[in-house]
Amino acid sequence: MSEESSTPFSKQRVLVLGATGYIGGEILFKLLKLPEFHNFEISTITRSSESASELSKLTQNRVNTIVGSLDDSSLLEEHLSNSDVVINAADVDNVNVGKSIAKIASKVEHPFLILHTSGTSVLGDEISATKGPSDKVYSDLKDNKEITNLPETQPHRPVDKIILSIQDSNPKWVKTVLISPPTIFGLNEGYIHRESVQIPLLIELSIKNKQAFTTYSGDYKWSHVHIDDLADLYIILLRNLLINGGKDIKTGKEGYYFAEVGVHYWKDISSRIARLLKEHKVLDNDSVAQLEPKDIRKLADGFEFAPLLWGTNAVSKAELGREYGWEPKFTTADLLHDIEASVDRAVERLGN
Repeated sequence: MSEESSTPFSKQRVLVLGATGYIGGEILFKLLKLPEFHNFEISTITRSSESASELSKLTQNRVNTIVGSLDDSSLLEEHLSNSDVVINAADVDNVNVGKSIAKIASKVEHPFLILHTSGTSVLGDEISATKGPSDKVYSDLKDNKEITNLPETQPHRPVDKIILSIQDSNPKWVKTVLISPPTIFGLNEGYIHRESVQIPLLIELSIKNKQAFTTYSGDYKWSHVHIDDLADLYIILLRNLLINGGKDIKTGKEGYYFAEVGVHYWKDISSRIARLLKEHKVLDNDSVAQLEPKDIRKLADGFEFAPLLWGTNAVSKAELGREYGWEPKFTTADLLHDIEASVDRAVERLGN
């Protein structure tokens, strides 16, 4: 994505939810870096005064930090009401946040843009000891109706449904896009939480287990994208929404966007982790155990969602964003290099 200087957009009041997190931090970094967004008044809500102070310092006081909880509906709705653009990269399963955004969006009488983050776990098939890889590929261009009508029992669907219905409640003023990333890799350029979850957690739990592992056979496929490329998609969509009110891009129920540059098998990721941890002499061997979901949940201290991270098929095809100029720079080869870097960081933490 080009970062050449361009005419700044007019003043916009932007609320970034999750600005101290992995995705939100990268988006915030780009908003502050690119000259076209210098007229933006950016606010965020952080859980603690310590995080607020740190973020203010790291962004040279260019971000208005509000201390509070996203579960505080009155606080959240107050700041949503004072925004023109909402970028939600916080807890994607927080129904309270979805309902608050929907409530305020239904009442606004000025242009109100919403960019919401979901995740391709929503595509995941059922965990089973007998299944293998699936040939199913979901295209955000060709399979929109299927994607936006997935069962509510799928991960992220309860909030997805709320977000996808918002534009219809106030079509004169509101535009929404929903971005659903797959496995994300790479350190972000953000400010506090700079590392992803899915692969780093697999590394951490492999160390804890004293052996790398997969959910059952691990013969399952996911797509992946670098955090820098993912944030570029948000920027491209935001530009399009601001330039012409989103008239030339798909929004609302049709505005469901994937971001991906390739596909991996989880068994291959686990094998790579095993080899690297053995090279670091953290593990005695490079074998990979096949664990049942209950064992993984126990290993992950009761994290119910953990087996789904590595035990489902969720392959997406990002065609819509590419139609609007999204050109990812990173590849599957970069994912493999990044696993080495993630293992190095995990091993370094062991020594601290």
